[in-house]
Amino acid sequence: MNKESFTKCYARYGISPEDVCRNRLKVSGDEVEEIAVISPINAAEDYKNIGAKVTQLSDGFFPTYAIEKDGAKFTFVAFQVGACNVTEVICALAYSRCERVLFTGTVGAIKEEYGIGDVVLPSCSLCGDGAVRYFTEGSAAENKDTFGRAFYPDKEMNAALVRFLEGEKQPFSYAKVFSIDTIVAQFFHIEEFLARGADVLEMETASAFCASEILGLKTAALFHVSDSTCRKKSLLGGRNDEELRAHAHKKDFTVPALVCGFVKFLTEGK
Repeated sequence: MNKESFTKCYARYGISPEDVCRNRLKVSGDEVEEIAVISPINAAEDYKNIGAKVTQLSDGFFPTYAIEKDGAKFTFVAFQVGACNVTEVICALAYSRCERVLFTGTVGAIKEEYGIGDVVLPSCSLCGDGAVRYFTEGSAAENKDTFGRAFYPDKEMNAALVRFLEGEKQPFSYAKVFSIDTIVAQFFHIEEFLARGADVLEMETASAFCASEILGLKTAALFHVSDSTCRKKSLLGGRNDEELRAHAHKKDFTVPALVCGFVKFLTEGK
């Protein structure tokens, strides 16, 4: 399965390539920059904290923005959490000028070595969602081998991100991610995630990496740790004010600064 498979399937049902991006993002494909940043956690407003120019392009279900700082431009797409939502965004970007995607978000630690506020890059993302099942031809019901399957960031994009972070002297760790479909029911399955080798949890990167590979986008992810279930400081309770501030500072200032710097780094071909 590849992008051509999608294009032919869409055509069979009267959908043109131009329809896909415009329908999902409410902008035309030529309004999208070559580099896009997508997030269920960061907001476009966060980038104003570091002096970036933010222009809203659309206010649909997936609000889309143009962001510019120090001569570097990128498209920013906000979306609600969940694998189904990120695959919609990835597919829309695949039918635009976009070639490279940076996913920003948060992870919850299930191992002690990851502290709240730490910057993390996924070594891989293990599938625990249902959306990946649909990225196949044939019967989705018979596609039973997706749970626990590993999906990976694009090697070239991820290597560039590593070079940038090292050059900025920004500490980071690698982590094996498990992408889940629920926050409230995850706690019944922590031991299973650990048994599969997971270090942290989030909800979208397995499907984002899967869809990106199929549709021809180079996608990497930049996370920070927002909570720690193993320390009894989960999203549902237990974090103190200092830990909440550490998470908020990374979200509101550190990540936007790193993203803008990385886009400039890519734009300059480093």
